[in-house]
Amino acid sequence: MGKTHWFLGIIVIMFYLQACSNTVETTKSTRGKSDKWSESQGKMNWADAKAKCISMGMKLPSVQEFAEAEKNGTTKSWEQKGYWTSNDASENYAYSFNVQDRSIVGSEKDFQWRVICTR
Repeated sequence: MGKTHWFLGIIVIMFYLQACSNTVETTKSTRGKSDKWSESQGKMNWADAKAKCISMGMKLPSVQEFAEAEKNGTTKSWEQKGYWTSNDASENYAYSFNVQDRSIVGSEKDFQWRVICTR
């Protein structure tokens, strides 16, 4: 009887370790996907937005990166408003991407748009 309990205990431990291993791998892969985008950093002007992203080891996303994120559903949980892009229009203007209607708008760099950073 003692050997049977011991054997069953080993099997239970093996299943437990396998389940933990799968959970760790799932967490790592999920974390890896979300590491591409930061959380919202609030609203700020374009220069502060660029500096904020750089300080996080990231960058402002390009219009193309926003379009791809919107297309693959990444932006579904984001506020459906405008975010600064890395695309500089001129000395005083840069582009923003509106998640709600997918529009690209040139705005004065002093304007306060939302900021999200990418790798």
